[in-house]
Parts: sequence; structure tokens; C-alpha cells
Amino acid sequence: MAGLRAAIEVKKNNLNVKVIGKRPKNDSHTVLAAGGINASFGNLDKEDSWKQHYADTFIEGYEIGDHKAIEIMAKNAKNAVFEIDSWAQIYRN
Repeated sequence: MAGLRAAIEVKKNNLNVKVIGKRPKNDSHTVLAAGGINASFGNLDKEDSWKQHYADTFIEGYEIGDHKAIEIMAKNAKNAVFEIDSWAQIYRN
């Protein structure tokens, strides 16, 4: 996913980019991955927050994750989900 996200940013900056993979696009590890994207929206639990998302992520990672990287991810996850959703809407139409 990181490579695809980088390719999107390159294209948004009006540069040419090609994404090449070893497997068919419908048979990649990202497509087959279970789970999904986690973000704290606070829509189901009013106490949900990026801080709780941070704690959950850090603890589930056996408390060995990079604190600053997890904080950045937890703080930005909600906006990243909205961004991905906006791309999906573009391609649905």
C-alpha cells in the first residue's frame, strides 16, 4: 500500500508514474489482507479518540512500536480514511 500511496502523490503532482507488480492486481497481498483501516471517529463511542487509537495500536503491537510514528498515524488516520473514501467515490462515478 505504501508504494501505491506514493504513486498517487506523484500523480497528484502532475508527474508520470507506473505501478508494476509481480502478481495480478486482484491477487496482491493488500487485496487479500484481512482487517481494514482503523481510525477513531467518535461516532459510536463518544470517548473514542486518537489517544485511545494510539493506546490500542501500541498495546496490540506488543508495546515495541515507534511511539512517534504511532502517534502520527493515530492522529491522521481519520483524515486518511476520508481521503481514501473520496478516491473511491471518484472511481465509482
